[in-house]
Amino acid sequence: MLMELRAYLKEHGSASLSDLSNRFRLPPEAIEGMLDHWVRKGRVARKNLACVCPGCASSGGCAGCPTSGGSCCGGGISAAAFEIYEWLETPVTQKSLGSEGRAA
Repeated sequence: MLMELRAYLKEHGSASLSDLSNRFRLPPEAIEGMLDHWVRKGRVARKNLACVCPGCASSGGCAGCPTSGGSCCGGGISAAAFEIYEWLETPVTQKSLGSEGRAA
């Protein structure tokens, strides 16, 4: 499964946690565990793309957004949709990674 995940990311360049979960029909937590292997090896970068709506930011997410009644970002989108994993052709060393595998 690790190799299938690697092949998918290499082919597509990047994907959200929710896309990977749907593609491989596994819970996001299971996919995240496998992705952590590639993050530790410096082959995958984890990016968290937060919603840009100020209402969502102040309420803790799209579903509780007072600005648009929870529909500005599609209403109730899971956090996994905003967590993006990107394949790195050139491995990143542990020195240049932050505490959670994010490029410093």
